[in-house]
Order: sequence, then C-alpha cells, then structure tokens
Amino acid sequence: MTSDLSLPAALIAERMGLSFPEDRWPDLAQGLGKAASTLGVKGANEFAAQLASGTFGQREIEALARHLTVPETHFFRSPETFQVLHSQLLPELVAAQQDSGRRLRIWSAGCATGPEPFSLAILLTRLIPRLKDWDISILATDINPAGFTTARAAEYTEWAFRGTPDWVVKGYFTKTREGRFRLSPAIRDMVTFRYLNLVEDGYPTDCDLILCRNVIMYFARETAVQVAKRLHGSLKVDGY
Repeated sequence: MTSDLSLPAALIAERMGLSFPEDRWPDLAQGLGKAASTLGVKGANEFAAQLASGTFGQREIEALARHLTVPETHFFRSPETFQVLHSQLLPELVAAQQDSGRRLRIWSAGCATGPEPFSLAILLTRLIPRLKDWDISILATDINPAGFTTARAAEYTEWAFRGTPDWVVKGYFTKTREGRFRLSPAIRDMVTFRYLNLVEDGYPTDCDLILCRNVIMYFARETAVQVAKRLHGSLKVDGY
C-alpha cells in the first residue's frame, strides 16, 4: 500500500464522515485492503485508485463501512445513560404525550446490531402499561448494514449482555438450543432498521429523542459540527 493515503482519507471523510489523520493511516490501509477483497478488487492500491477516479458509490461505502467502523455494542451499554433515560427523560416525554396524541418518535443513530434501540424499547414497555394505546416509532440506522441481519433476527450471544442487568435477559429473552438468546417478538417488532449515512440526506424529522453515541467521535471536527446541527434540526422543539 502506498505510504501516502491523504487522497483516500480525504474522500472517505467527505463521503462517509470518518476521519483518518496520518497517525491512523495504518488502520485505513488495513480497512482499504479488506474492503478491496470484499469487492473483488486486487488490492488496497487499486481500490484507492478506483476511489480517486470517481468510483465511490453505495457499494464502496458499504464495503468500507464494514471494515472501517467499530460495531462495538451491547444491551444497556453505559448504565448511567440508561438510568437517566429511565428515571428522567423518557418519563418526561411520556408524560408530555399522555393527554395529547400519545405519540413518540425515537431515533437511534449508529445502531450496529441493535442492542441500543432494543434497550430503549424494553424501557418503554416498563414505563407505559398499555403500549397498544400509543403510536411509538423507534428508528435504528447505521452506515454499515452488515449488522442488520443480526438485528432483524434479534438473536444474540452472551457477549451482547456483558454488564447488562439480569432482569433484562430473564424478562425479555428466550435461550435457544444453540445457546443464543432470542428477543421477545413484541420488543423486536417495535424497532425499524434502515441504512443511513449521516453525511448524506435522509434524516428523520420530528423526533422526541435521538441517541447518537460513539459515532461523531470518529468524524473530523467540521463534519461533526455539521452532523450535530442536522441532528438538532431533526428534533422536536422539546426533544432530547
């Protein structure tokens, strides 16, 4: 791989938001090589040349996302965040809608294989006794659709529950013969998964709550500011 990755790094920052300063070029070179293999391209050099020549469409974005993004996730990750959601933010949003539409729109941006939006769905079942009386939408998006297969099947290994309270597994999952854990269909069906690249159009609107965690930290500052502004624009006036 060529030692100068400034051009592919700039193109990836522009098309995907991901920042690869020079000290992260070894990671970029490794990702380019793996993405090239996925696409049937001879090697990282040839793939970088293709990107530079203008061959940088959806296919290339998804291949790069698979090897350049970090799919690290588990249920109720960062307990302090979910404690605030459970004790303060979600009850406030539910109370505000109790007598005026009973409608909630939630967006998990950067959902990986789905534990975050499913954790939100579990919290809502504990906060709203009669969910059937509500119009609740939980949208989960990611630039890497490879995780959607796991998300839509809603089956996980024990690794997805590290640090997760016991009541989550006992109350909402069934252990399969293969030793995996299958989420309750009622919770699974509360979440819709969709591809979304945060540097492109397609943001949802009128959201009551947006979670975008461990995503913007990988962007260049300029891109991060623009994405933050667009996330804010997707919120309702009193949204979080």
